[in-house]
Amino acid sequence: MREFTARLRASHYKNAPRLGTAVEQLCAGEVAQDLPSPTASPRLAPVGSPLVLYRLKRTLGIATADPEPAVIPIGPDGFEMPTASTLRDEHEQLTGLLQEIASSPPYHTLDLRLFPKGRALYSLDPAPRGRMLLAAVERYTDALLTPLQDYTDQPLWRVLYAIDSIAHMLAS
Repeated sequence: MREFTARLRASHYKNAPRLGTAVEQLCAGEVAQDLPSPTASPRLAPVGSPLVLYRLKRTLGIATADPEPAVIPIGPDGFEMPTASTLRDEHEQLTGLLQEIASSPPYHTLDLRLFPKGRALYSLDPAPRGRMLLAAVERYTDALLTPLQDYTDQPLWRVLYAIDSIAHMLAS
């Protein structure tokens, strides 16, 4: 606990030093019991649906789907979605939004509220929003793991930039 409060007080974030002092004062009467250091790194293990984030799981060596799942390329980013994906509807919605974004001029100052399908994301309830976030993260991760074939394809760059923005918006 002492290490935690020391890190808070040393932080450059506005409220962190004050919070560090408060935590230290709350714990002042307790016997100082710091947790022992872990002896081994945690072991990677797959969670959730085997086909969600499959490429990342395969890259990390924790994929459980065997053999390779059948995929279908969708959207302007060419995302290779497993045909049995549990996030198929969310990927189709993202594809519609990404197609709108790919044909728009300013992508570096992306405001999703300017697109009809982007505005719909803001009104999602928590559960559908979480599924949409998972689909966006799956596409973003896939984009990071897939080498680009054509560096001059501007609509593709717009879409790849937009996927990151969509994921951040859904997570906030």
